[in-house]
Amino acid sequence: MHTDTDPAHPGQRRVGGLWLIMRDDRVLVVNPNYDDKTGKYQLVGGGARPDEPPHEAAVREGLEEIGLPMVPHTLLVTDYMPANPDRGAVEGLNYVWLHRLGPDEKVTLNMGHEARGEKPELVDFKLLSDGELDEHCAPYQARRIREAMAAAADPSRRGYLVRGRPVAEAE
Repeated sequence: MHTDTDPAHPGQRRVGGLWLIMRDDRVLVVNPNYDDKTGKYQLVGGGARPDEPPHEAAVREGLEEIGLPMVPHTLLVTDYMPANPDRGAVEGLNYVWLHRLGPDEKVTLNMGHEARGEKPELVDFKLLSDGELDEHCAPYQARRIREAMAAAADPSRRGYLVRGRPVAEAE
């Protein structure tokens, strides 16, 4: 038995379900209202609730944030994020699934929040090309998005990341 770990109390770790939503060669990103400091865009999705699998969190968050009923068929990457004490964030794993926007699919922001009478979570969305990511996204988000885009184009690129980088390149 391992004495250095306790399976009944494994410690705090965030689990997120995210979407790489593509239309042609562009990716849909959203600007959250709660991140006033940076004004940076990120992938659709968010944290899982207790006992909620990451794929169910992704489905729930997709509906709440942009009003689309997406099905998590293709897992592109899993991105490990170390704890960030400056932001009060615990370490976490983010699972990124692929969704290609159909011609009739419309994005409607904040579907779940308005229904519950909450302050809107998102203030804007954009469809960005690879060349626009650095201007609109935090560096680790831009790296994560690029790796997920590469994995969508080439299944051999699917895998595990650390702060948006393949493990072999991680700091």
